[in-house]
Amino acid sequence: GPGHGIQTTSGRLVIPCWHTTAFQRHLRKSSHVFYSDDHGKTWQLGGNLDGTNECELVELSDGSLYMTARNSSPAPEGPGPNPIYPGVIKRLYAVSNDFGLTWSTPTEVDELPDPVCQASIVQYATGMNGDIVPILFSNPASTNRDSLSITVSYDDCRTWPVSQILDEGPSGYSELVVLQD
Repeated sequence: GPGHGIQTTSGRLVIPCWHTTAFQRHLRKSSHVFYSDDHGKTWQLGGNLDGTNECELVELSDGSLYMTARNSSPAPEGPGPNPIYPGVIKRLYAVSNDFGLTWSTPTEVDELPDPVCQASIVQYATGMNGDIVPILFSNPASTNRDSLSITVSYDDCRTWPVSQILDEGPSGYSELVVLQD
């Protein structure tokens, strides 16, 4: 965690996670998933997405998985585990075409500034008959932990054209959930 898991259209349960490992006197952070194809009776470990942490995911219209992750890739400076982050950080994303076994190279999302903070992503509704399915993303959309915003994609997370600030004040970890009403 933090965050939530999903159930794909195939029925697979997918839980996004992150972990750290010691590497040459520094901590290396990676995101990964656990998945279950038997309704949670047994679990398998998916592939790593190095340089990231605090992740969440959605299933895209083609059945692939889209992971959004906190950017932890800036290299540490000097001894110890504390990285020095540049002034502007952007969200990272990766896609899995094999249900989380492997991931594409993490890529920055230009439209999603991020102050190195956990965020949330959720599919708003299940599309029917080719309907557009909005995907909602929430985070403090700034270089500081403020301006809690929701941003919307209408094209499977390729672009994020609509953003609304919910609160301009201090903000941090957010979690999205779609209720029945």
